[in-house]
Amino acid sequence: MGSQQLVKEANNANALSEAGEPVTIVQMDSLYPSHKKDIDFMYAYVNRRTRLGLENANLLDAYFNLLNKKEQGMLKNLQLVVDNGSFFE
Repeated sequence: MGSQQLVKEANNANALSEAGEPVTIVQMDSLYPSHKKDIDFMYAYVNRRTRLGLENANLLDAYFNLLNKKEQGMLKNLQLVVDNGSFFE
């Protein structure tokens, strides 16, 4: 990460909440390739990226493709779609 990006992230209020997490987003990014078929990991990963304001369209699609119709309709998953709505504009 470059110095300008580091300053931007440090000023981001989400960066402060990220500091208190047991697993950082950087660690989750590195875990993604080996966990992309793990529903629990994918939910946590997409949810974390959503809270940090990161773009998720492809990850959200990948997550929903792991779910059956009943799981897709669960409130937590519908909320994830709603929370990502601003990214789809």
